[in-house]
Amino acid sequence: QRLREVAAHAVDDVGRLARGLHPRVLDEMGLAEAARRHASDFTRSFGVAVDLRLESIVSNQLPPLAKTTMYRILQEALTNVARHARAQVVGVELKDEGPILELVVRDDGVGFNTGAPRREASGLGLHGMRERVALLGGSVEVESRPGQGTVVRARIPAGAAPPPRK
Repeated sequence: QRLREVAAHAVDDVGRLARGLHPRVLDEMGLAEAARRHASDFTRSFGVAVDLRLESIVSNQLPPLAKTTMYRILQEALTNVARHARAQVVGVELKDEGPILELVVRDDGVGFNTGAPRREASGLGLHGMRERVALLGGSVEVESRPGQGTVVRARIPAGAAPPPRK
């Protein structure tokens, strides 16, 4: 009986993880709705208010890779806030500015010195964001200072397509 309970919990956990990696709402309702739901889940889970602003998002017309990339950047940025920032409020702006899709995540947390050397294990989230966005011809900028919060700004071409295969 105990083994069945453990197996049932494991199946639930795997399903939750899979939905988190690529929620069905992203494909069915678009980036804006997926961002709304993730922000709401984040607030419920961590007690940190998220001020979400969506501007001119026509997410169902965005290529799937552009939607998925920005969703993953949002996830990672909010994960970093939960792990490190000790923030009270997070501002998230997602906007489609013609040829550019931009995500800005701003927190009022403890911040950090962006020029300080990092341990090998730290900074992998930021590194992963930069790699993911660079593959689409975009950029990620991080602004932070101790005691003054952090701003993560990711920009990708709105028509981003997968890189050609070799």
